[in-house]
Amino acid sequence: MPILPGPTVDLAALFSAPAPPVLRARGGLRLRPWTPDDAPAVRAVYADPDVRRWHARTVEDDDEARELVAGWTGEWGARTGAHWAVDDDGGALVGRVTLVDVDGRDGTAEIGYWTAPDARGRGVATAAVEAVVGWAKAGGLRRLEIEHAVGNVASCRVAARSGFALEGVERASALHEDGFHDMHVHVLFPRPDERPGSPAALGSAGVVVRSAQCGDAAALWPLVDGFASTATPTRAGFATALAATVIRPDARVLVAEAGGAVVGYLLAQLQPTFFADAPVAWVQEVVVAADRRGTGGVGRALVRAVEAWAAECGAAYVSLASRRAGDFYRAIGYDASATFYKRAVEGA
Repeated sequence: MPILPGPTVDLAALFSAPAPPVLRARGGLRLRPWTPDDAPAVRAVYADPDVRRWHARTVEDDDEARELVAGWTGEWGARTGAHWAVDDDGGALVGRVTLVDVDGRDGTAEIGYWTAPDARGRGVATAAVEAVVGWAKAGGLRRLEIEHAVGNVASCRVAARSGFALEGVERASALHEDGFHDMHVHVLFPRPDERPGSPAALGSAGVVVRSAQCGDAAALWPLVDGFASTATPTRAGFATALAATVIRPDARVLVAEAGGAVVGYLLAQLQPTFFADAPVAWVQEVVVAADRRGTGGVGRALVRAVEAWAAECGAAYVSLASRRAGDFYRAIGYDASATFYKRAVEGA
């Protein structure tokens, strides 16, 4: 019996060329098809401990590397995937990027990548992913995913910088040498406003608000560290808490960016109530970079974004406590309604 909907993408047209096309990427990078001559470089990359750990494989010799490359190139003919070698402007192999599990009916695919050890820190993976995203979207693919182990913070950072929103976590779904790992699932839709749980609010001063990713930890840490006045957070503890919070359906961490830089964040969570006959969105932390306070509309953009999230979740209202920003909250429509009390937990 034929399937009624689809296909979304004409795979015959998408894979009509003899091999994946050569693509250009930022930084003078060149994405090209793999060849058997790449075997020694591939073997060397898979000897790297990080590649072995996160890609869960080794390559013992050049013959095995050639077999691996042959498998990659064979997916093009099968119309199931495309694999590119990434060269720098001098012709040296600096990375790999893939588009696999291509589904023409649903218009979906998954992107993968690695960077050669001596090329890390240069934005190779991000630039390569952006180039493949452009090609995939031009070919009609509508939903692209990136999956990585939760502990692979570098890969999470690439996904976030490439515009992929964190959609959720697959518990104990991928087997590595040290056991099963939870996997983050990031997703990219054609338009920012289609990304699940990722509000894209543009403020009057060009402030963009989006959902945080685990890869934002380094950029957020100075704001978190500067905010604390009655506690002493640690950088490692914060990174762990961020990774756990961004995947919670009842919590939201929002990041404000301006000019490509992180200039603020907001942490909120849904609190169950009896009296309101609905949950309440409690804003725990709002932090704006010192040089943007009172000038750029950062706080306003963050608050409006969390209000939109609260409405989507069916919250009765948004509530928060503030020691120094009362005038700001009253100016944007908030009323003082209670006195805030707290007491430290003994032994904590």
